[in-house]
Amino acid sequence: MTDCIKEKGIAIFNTNYDEEQLNRVMPNKMKTDIVEKNLEVWTIDANKIAFENGLGRKINTIMQTVLFKVSNTVPFEDAVENIKSTIVKSYSKKGQKIVDANLNAVDQAIKTLKKVDTSKIEIKDIQLCKVMRDEYFENVILPTANQEGDKIPVSKFELSGRMPTDTAKFEKRAIAEQLPDWISERCIQCGRCTMMCPHAAIRPVIVKEKAKRPKAFTTKKAYICDGDYRMQVDTLDCTGCGVCASVCPVKALIMTPSEQIRDREIANEEFLLTLPDNTPFTPNTVKGVQFKKPYFEFSGACAGCGETPYIRLVTQLFGDRMLIANATGCSSIYGGTYPTCPYSRDKEGFGPSWANSLFEDNAEFGFGIYKARKNQRENFINTLKNTKFSAKIQEFVDNFLKNPENHPNNKKLILNLKEYKRRHLIKGNDNYLFNNLSLITSPSMWIIGGDGWAYDIGFGGLDHVVASGENVNILILDTEVYSNTGGQTSKSTPRGATAKFNLTGKTTKKKDLASMLMTYKNVYVAQVCMGANPDQTVQAIVEAESYDGPSVIIAYSPCINHGYSMDQAQIHAMNSVKSGYNTLFRYNPKEKNPMHVDSFEPIMDYKDFVQTENRFAILEKLNKKNKSKLLKQSEKDAVERRKTYKEKQTEGDRDKQ
Repeated sequence: MTDCIKEKGIAIFNTNYDEEQLNRVMPNKMKTDIVEKNLEVWTIDANKIAFENGLGRKINTIMQTVLFKVSNTVPFEDAVENIKSTIVKSYSKKGQKIVDANLNAVDQAIKTLKKVDTSKIEIKDIQLCKVMRDEYFENVILPTANQEGDKIPVSKFELSGRMPTDTAKFEKRAIAEQLPDWISERCIQCGRCTMMCPHAAIRPVIVKEKAKRPKAFTTKKAYICDGDYRMQVDTLDCTGCGVCASVCPVKALIMTPSEQIRDREIANEEFLLTLPDNTPFTPNTVKGVQFKKPYFEFSGACAGCGETPYIRLVTQLFGDRMLIANATGCSSIYGGTYPTCPYSRDKEGFGPSWANSLFEDNAEFGFGIYKARKNQRENFINTLKNTKFSAKIQEFVDNFLKNPENHPNNKKLILNLKEYKRRHLIKGNDNYLFNNLSLITSPSMWIIGGDGWAYDIGFGGLDHVVASGENVNILILDTEVYSNTGGQTSKSTPRGATAKFNLTGKTTKKKDLASMLMTYKNVYVAQVCMGANPDQTVQAIVEAESYDGPSVIIAYSPCINHGYSMDQAQIHAMNSVKSGYNTLFRYNPKEKNPMHVDSFEPIMDYKDFVQTENRFAILEKLNKKNKSKLLKQSEKDAVERRKTYKEKQTEGDRDKQ
């Protein structure tokens, strides 16, 4: 982006590369700008400084210090003094440890800042990896990425305003400083790593082909099925969050400096792309679903995000026929940030259709999509029943009408019809079928959003849709706070947690949305936590989708706003259930005993758990007087919720007898 810098300007690179490495990887355009504009270039490894000082990925203080050091806009001594005083003022409420970490980071930034000798820059063609390209990439993505969006002619955009899916794969950001290195001999092939990866950047494969493999392409004998097993990391799309390594029960993934393994793994992945897909297990299990293509991959969500694994999982199960209405929030930002989209398509072109609506009306928006599609499809089926087609097309129609909800058959039927159209001239009434091919698909309707939408602003609409009794699925990504807008309190925020608008700790309990929904008696409701029980998560999502009526999945989603290292996000989620903070259950009205509590009794102290989160821990400083009282009440709230769910299960057991 050096084209934005004026003559004799200054460029600061946050990088772990030295001068020689930087010269090797910088694009030619950037090098040309540096030389022709006579730019001053500095480097700082802000990520390393932040990590060493316990700041995680927060580098703003470090980069601010560097900016004042090289810009000379104000006397640097005065700037440092103001930065440090602001640190004390801003972070004192978070504890002296945080204050000291930021102060140390400032000092370290000053010491490690380096000036680059630009006279040694060599301008030559480089290509670090093969870049996938298509017309949309060339016409829209590339100029936008190069900050030349104003030059794109209107004719290059879709007239309807739609944006194509399956485009996030073009970005190849290569931002991970550390990457997971797979130790094949340790792996037990459980699939927890790929299940909980926030960016779908690590995937298992079964290799049956005996083609010549790259030297570093290690495998091990696959359990249960024939072939060789391999866990492959996508080094250019991985964010290096470390979640996969932290959840591996046998330490078969080791976080390693990216420069040590990136080139090796790029070659391995390119080889894998030449092999056919193998899905050896039933997809409705943790072991099985890991082999299915995600229809949601490589989003721009936070490294370690707790929301995206749920979306990826749902798309693996139903993505080739999903209609998605997405409330504004984190999930809409990483779900459709212009100009790319992480929702993807398979080789046959099937994939989710996605649209974003306002915070306050997404449930109604999704409900409208569902009703419109339902009516279209009913009219389509009735027309097929009452229309005379040619003999061959009538065979296709009769095949469909036997069971219009048989999706595997419908998908195959669509492909066969497309192939038929390629080979034959379509005449008369037969055109009706081919003009409405998309209506053959039996859609899976999903309404997705966060707790700010579901518990607060959009609750009225959510309640209206649930009360309709219609067959829609609702996925609530519960971070217990308005994550996207800066961490404000929502009605899902638990008592005692600090957040914006409740800086001294929330004094009211978390809204028990699940119990409210269960009062309808005809709504499938489940609370899931992937880090604690991935099997229960898969089971609940499969049951919800198959339930003929409204279904709601409340998915506990670890978030950076909770205040812990995100590489431990799913371990932390597991502890939320161990401590009784969360209770897992499935309420299925179609069963004689609807309620199934899937959590054991707590085996971890509640207060010990919550104080591992900074949002609770800082009560010691912000509200020391009431800290103990708030945490006791918070624990009591969790106990009462669990008691309510278990009583519902007991009621069902009595009715069963």
